[in-house]
Amino acid sequence: MARLSLIFTCSMILSVLAGGCDTGNIILCHEDDCSNHGACLVYGGSPRCECKEGYVEASGLRCIEKSNSPCAQKTCQANSSCVVQDDVGVCECNAGFHADADACVPDADPCEGVDCGLHGTCVPVSGVASCGCDSGWHPEGLSCVEDVNVCAAVDCGTHGSCVPVDEDPTCQCDAGWHPEGLSCVEDVDVCAAVDCGTHGSCVHVDEDPTCQCDAGWHPDGLTCTEDDPCQGVTCGTNAHCDSGTCLCDDGFQGDPETLCEEYNSEEERIRQELVDIATAEIGMCEGTDDRPYMQSQPGLWCYDFVA
Repeated sequence: MARLSLIFTCSMILSVLAGGCDTGNIILCHEDDCSNHGACLVYGGSPRCECKEGYVEASGLRCIEKSNSPCAQKTCQANSSCVVQDDVGVCECNAGFHADADACVPDADPCEGVDCGLHGTCVPVSGVASCGCDSGWHPEGLSCVEDVNVCAAVDCGTHGSCVPVDEDPTCQCDAGWHPEGLSCVEDVDVCAAVDCGTHGSCVHVDEDPTCQCDAGWHPDGLTCTEDDPCQGVTCGTNAHCDSGTCLCDDGFQGDPETLCEEYNSEEERIRQELVDIATAEIGMCEGTDDRPYMQSQPGLWCYDFVA
C-alpha cells in the first residue's frame, strides 16, 4: 500500500510543485511506511514523509498525531511545516521548497525548459534533469533516440535466427548447424567417408577425422594397424624376433637373447628341431616315456628327443 500511495502522491505533487519529486532513489522508501499515516517520498536523494491531515512528520520516517506532539502549539510560516526532531517541534520547509533567508521558496525545477521529445519525459534524478524514454527508445543526453535493431536486415536462414550480442548481429543456429558470418551452415561430418577398419572408429579432433583404435592397434593415417610385438625387442647374434620372442635363426642353436651358434652336424640340427617340437607340445609326452610323440611321426618316442 505504501508504494501505491507514493505513486499517487508523487504524480499529484509533480503537477503542483515547481521542484517536483525525485523518484530516482525510490528504493529508499521500501522499508518505510510513515507509520501508516502518510506516504514516503524521496526528495533530493532523501526520504521524507508526507503525513495525513492531523499528523506531523517525526524523525525516523514516522507520522505522529499533531495534537499529542511538540508541534501542537507550534506555528510555522508559509510553505513550511512543523516536524518533530528529538522530541522538539521544528519548522522545516515543505517538500519542493527550500529555505532562503527567513522564507521557504520553491525549489528550482531541473526539468524546466527540457524537452525530451515525443517519446520521453523529463524527470529529476537527484536534482538533475534526465529523460525517461518510451520502450524502444533510449536517452542520449537530454533527448530520446530510437533503438537501432541491428538484426533488421540480417537473415540467418531457415536454421537460425539473429540475436544482438554486444550491439552486433549474431546468428544463433539450430543443432547440427553453425554460424559462418551472418548465415547458418550445416555441420559437415568429417568422418562420413572414413573407414578405420574393424579395429577402430573415426572421431573428430579439432574438426579433423582421426582413427581411435582398439588395444593392440594404433592409428596409421586413417586406418588402424596392428601393433608390432617385436618393436623395441633386441635379440642376440644369429637370432630374430617372432611375435615378441627371440628365436635362433635356422641352422643355429643357443641363447637367442645373446648368441646362437651353428649346429656341429645335421643330426644335431634335426635332433634340436625334434626337441623344439616336443617342448612346444610338452603335454603329449608328460607322464610317460613310451608313448609315440604323434601319429604322423611313427617310431619317434618322447624319450628319443626330449632333453
